[in-house]
Amino acid sequence: RHPEEILCPNHILKVGILVGGPDWPTSVLCGILKIPLLQTMIGTLPAIVLIAPCTLTGALYYYSGKYPDSYYGTLAVISGMIGAGVQSGSLVVATFYVDKILRDRKDEVGKDPRDASAP
Repeated sequence: RHPEEILCPNHILKVGILVGGPDWPTSVLCGILKIPLLQTMIGTLPAIVLIAPCTLTGALYYYSGKYPDSYYGTLAVISGMIGAGVQSGSLVVATFYVDKILRDRKDEVGKDPRDASAP
């Protein structure tokens, strides 16, 4: 029930989970919950912020091999560190919101939704 509360409404929390959460399980969960594909695709658009530094790192490493006396190697390391920071930050955002939902609904956590006595 809690993933539905996070992924079904239209707000920034969904973007935090779609971008910061693990790719495969989050995508499968969106399919299981029958979240519209367009909403899911739009929710993952901010992932470009995660992808760009990693792509730039690869390009700079390539050029550092071609031109070893240039500054490309240094820029590749800096870009890689920025990419790692952005990836870590997105994971922290996703974890924060999942934790917030679990804390707000701690009385419901662990209850079987099929249980007749559950509200």
